[in-house]
Amino acid sequence: MKNASIKDYENLLRVFVVLFLFLSTSTIYFFKYLRINNLLMKQVLFIALVFYTSCLFAQDECTLRLEPNTSSLQEKGIVKLSVTNTGNKKVKINKDFSAYRMQLIKITENSPNAGNKINYTADVDCFKDCIKSTVKLKPGQAFTYTIPVKETIQYTKLTNEHTYSFHLFFDLIDLTSEDCATYGLKDQEVIYRKVNHE
Repeated sequence: MKNASIKDYENLLRVFVVLFLFLSTSTIYFFKYLRINNLLMKQVLFIALVFYTSCLFAQDECTLRLEPNTSSLQEKGIVKLSVTNTGNKKVKINKDFSAYRMQLIKITENSPNAGNKINYTADVDCFKDCIKSTVKLKPGQAFTYTIPVKETIQYTKLTNEHTYSFHLFFDLIDLTSEDCATYGLKDQEVIYRKVNHE
C-alpha cells in the first residue's frame, strides 16, 4: 500500500504540466502538417485532443483518508479510525480492524514515575484469511472502526491508575487487498490514564 505525500502530488502536477506543454507544441506542428487554416477547425481539434488526453489519464484511482479519533479513549477505552474513500472508484476494505494492528508506541509514563519509558512493539503477521469479510466504500463514503485499547498488545504493559503519553501506530497491511494510496494519519501524542474498561 502506498503512502501519498505532498511531494508525490507535486511530482504528478509537474508531469501534467510537461505533458500539457508537449501536447500544445505537438498540436501546433500537427496543424501545420495538415495545413488547416480555418481557426474554428483548429480550436475544435485542439479541444478534442485535450478532452481525449484528459480521458486517457483519468484512470480509476484508489485513495483513502484515515482519521483516528481518541476523544472516547479515556472514558470508554476506545479509539475510532475513520476511513474515507477520496478516490474515484469503489473500494473494498476489511470489515474488521484487529486491535493488534493498532500499537501504542513511544510510551512514556507521566505519573507517578515520570519519564519511565516502555519500549514494546510486536510484528504481527497474517498468513492467510487476513481479510475475511469486506465493506464496499463508494467515492466519498466513510467507514469507522471501533478499536478497544485493552485489546492492544501493549495494554498489559501499562499499570492501573498510572498516566502515560504515547503515539498510535496503525498497521494497514490488511486494510484492503487493493493498491491504494493513504493519507491523513498524523503522529500525535495521546495522554491516557489506565483504568479498567468493562
